[in-house]
Amino acid sequence: MLLYKSMDQIAAYNVSRKSRVIWTFTCREAAHMLEILEHRADIGFRARVRESAAEALVASKLQEEWR
Repeated sequence: MLLYKSMDQIAAYNVSRKSRVIWTFTCREAAHMLEILEHRADIGFRARVRESAAEALVASKLQEEWR
């Protein structure tokens, strides 16, 4: 994943600092959390699409019955 590479590169710039290990861990955790949030957003989006499709189907069935 490209995000992990860029986070590792950011950590590499801090080699001279003692906080490098903590920084790398923090960056990896942030990347992982972003990945989880994107996944949850995708699941939510798919659920909304399914709901919209179901509502459209019900609406079309009701229109057919009214004819």
